[in-house]
Amino acid sequence: MEKKKRRWGDRKDGVLLRDLDGMHFITPLIYPNRCDNEAYIRETIDLTNMNAYLKKKNESETEFPYTMFHIIVAGLVKTITLRPKMNRFIANKNFYQRNEVSMSFVVKKQFADEAAEALAVIHAKDESNVESIHEDLRHQILDCKDVHKVDSSTDNMDFFNHMPRFLGKFLVWILTRLDIHGWIPASIIETDPYYTTCVISNLGSIKLNCGYHHLTNWGTCSVFCIIGEKSKRPVYHEDGTIEMREMLDLGLTIDERLADGYYYSKTIRLLKTLLENPELLETAVPGVRVTVPFGRGNRTSEGIILARTPGEKMQGLKPLLSVLDREPVLDGDGIALALWLRQRYFCTLFEAVKAILPAGLWYQIREVWHVAEGMDRCAATGIRRAAPVLDALFAAGGSAELSVLEEA
Repeated sequence: MEKKKRRWGDRKDGVLLRDLDGMHFITPLIYPNRCDNEAYIRETIDLTNMNAYLKKKNESETEFPYTMFHIIVAGLVKTITLRPKMNRFIANKNFYQRNEVSMSFVVKKQFADEAAEALAVIHAKDESNVESIHEDLRHQILDCKDVHKVDSSTDNMDFFNHMPRFLGKFLVWILTRLDIHGWIPASIIETDPYYTTCVISNLGSIKLNCGYHHLTNWGTCSVFCIIGEKSKRPVYHEDGTIEMREMLDLGLTIDERLADGYYYSKTIRLLKTLLENPELLETAVPGVRVTVPFGRGNRTSEGIILARTPGEKMQGLKPLLSVLDREPVLDGDGIALALWLRQRYFCTLFEAVKAILPAGLWYQIREVWHVAEGMDRCAATGIRRAAPVLDALFAAGGSAELSVLEEA
């Protein structure tokens, strides 16, 4: 997520929203408590495609296999990244946009009544995909399973618990006051799940069905996701036939003050689409634009992925340099249309794609450097480290693109 300069009123974990409409300005003033403003949404996910996707991914991953939990975490990360209002929180009657997307969950060190629990947090990036989330989860889960390690938040809770009771209660009361303003030391809440974007509880892993879970006034978490136990259920087709499919229930508790019902509806539909089509959680999917090295000189060129097929890596193939889109700019019908245009009008595929997509997608941003007004070459002779750059700038007439200067 893009970092912005901190202004008066911002918190260390979020930016104060100053341009709200009247309703969203008033709402936290008259409804200040998060627990009083919960909306519960339950959605059923068809696991047919997810199961096939997991089987394919695990053909080459045996050390730490992909699971349904990994896909759901990746789906939540991508959904909230694309739907940023879901990453807001209200504290001290103010709206804030969180600085990052983060997911938290509890790890049981052993499946036993007396076994301890550990708190785990995933800090996602804009470019996070199912592979990077899988790797983050691997490190977090294996670390939490270590019976000799204790996360910082649990360690701090134990510290307060061992104090005289009156002193522990007093210090925790002070923390609740600091919590309102976001002044709690980071070391205390480093792994506190209620200071993340979303808390995830995998009840299915302990053989429980999906259910409701409340939000808390403590912390900043505005979304709670419950994963139920998967089961076989009948699916009725239009032709009257019945098919048994593996299904899963997800329960989402959301702070209803963050957005309106239409925004929530589109968010839930996006999450359902991603989970039922998990290949979309990979970065390089059909329909996204990419940059690639082209020709013998490896000149950077822009292209679009039309299809992906499994198979062994061929020699001579060049890797992608970057992925330009968070989600596909062309769906399956758009790609089919481009293929038809190429055949019908004898043009290249790239020309067909450019005709379909908005012209603004192909605009380029170039960074140009200029010599400061009043600066001459003689006056700059004392700046040794900048000499190659200044030589290139003066040789180009006082301004040049950054790509040219990088070669200097």
